[in-house]
Amino acid sequence: METVKVIFFDVGNTLMNFNYGTVAMLSGMNQAQLSEQGPARWKQINSELAEAHRRGKLHDAFRMLIHSLVYAETGLAGVEAVINGSDTFSLWNSTNDEAHQAVKALRSQGVRAGVISNTDGTVQTLLDRHGWMGLFEVVIDSGVVGMQKPDPRIFEMALARVGVNANEALYVGDLPSVDVQGANDAGLRAVLYDPYDLYQEDLEHLVATHGPFHRLTDMRQLSPLVRLLNG
Repeated sequence: METVKVIFFDVGNTLMNFNYGTVAMLSGMNQAQLSEQGPARWKQINSELAEAHRRGKLHDAFRMLIHSLVYAETGLAGVEAVINGSDTFSLWNSTNDEAHQAVKALRSQGVRAGVISNTDGTVQTLLDRHGWMGLFEVVIDSGVVGMQKPDPRIFEMALARVGVNANEALYVGDLPSVDVQGANDAGLRAVLYDPYDLYQEDLEHLVATHGPFHRLTDMRQLSPLVRLLNG
């Protein structure tokens, strides 16, 4: 097994947390209710994304999420109010502190770091605003490069920019159908970040569907995993 030289990260629900307060404010719904329902909604969306990918269809995970969270209570008006009244900066404005500490620790150990994110062209600015400046050698934003995960080409682009082979890289993300699938298709080693323990009962199915992966429930587990992989 090759030494891990670089780790690429997803952003949403990995480096940055979703702000259910913004959705509550725009939809008129209860924030606590949204926060409680949120993780299960993401799991549902993972299944929908897997089906969309299987059918070769483009997908919009953000619209899927908002529809899933608010449609039953507010109807289409609530969905459109959230979509039209929010943006990346208002929805993803809470740093995952454990992830921030993990990235800094890995960098201090000589492990390189980068980002591959399905977003709208603003992820570099988002990261810079929230204390990530200087931690990543490369930031690949699907809205800039015109392709999105799980397309293996977006992973290959990141590898080319850092000059590292696929088997020397890890990719950490929270959606099996997007992050694990894409990483495996491109030859990287996949790491599923599962802080809400959503996928514990589905591991065999996920491996059979999306390929092998390591699983973290806490970002503080990442450095020990890298040490284990590097012997």
